[in-house]
Amino acid sequence: MIQIKRREVPETNNLEGLGLSKLIQRLYLSRGITEPSQINYKLQNLLHSSKLSNIKKAAGIVVSCIQKNEKIVIVGDFDADGATATALSIRAIKAFGYDNIEYLVPNRFDFGYGLSSQLIPILQSMQTDLIITVDNGISSISGTAKAKEAGMKVIITDHHLPAEELPDADAIVNPNL
Repeated sequence: MIQIKRREVPETNNLEGLGLSKLIQRLYLSRGITEPSQINYKLQNLLHSSKLSNIKKAAGIVVSCIQKNEKIVIVGDFDADGATATALSIRAIKAFGYDNIEYLVPNRFDFGYGLSSQLIPILQSMQTDLIITVDNGISSISGTAKAKEAGMKVIITDHHLPAEELPDADAIVNPNL
């Protein structure tokens, strides 16, 4: 069951005048960000893509699939960052002129979280050659194994903290590895 967590918002708002919407100001304030100096928009603070684990390997797999016209399916999470990552992934690959791509955003209450074993028959029915997870998959040991047994390649892209045991994916891209 999903529960709404109420957070107290300070009365004083030093974030006004920054060009932020009232909603974003409220989100920042509820998370303890109360001063403009705590907000840093500089791109230099973002992790450079070359520092991501297995990024070149993952890119090579995607390029190979595109060259062979293999079916790519993006498996996203149904929360805000998962939906955004799913949409961006589809749009980015289509921007290269590749259309043999679909997405699947399963309801975690019906199928569990991540690349679960229950998703593999659905992915098989979609004639999937390559699964790319976005915002999930780092803990999907059995689902990844089942996908590989079914002959699918798997790239996991996830920002969540990994456990000691990792899925046996073809590539795992995670800033925490």
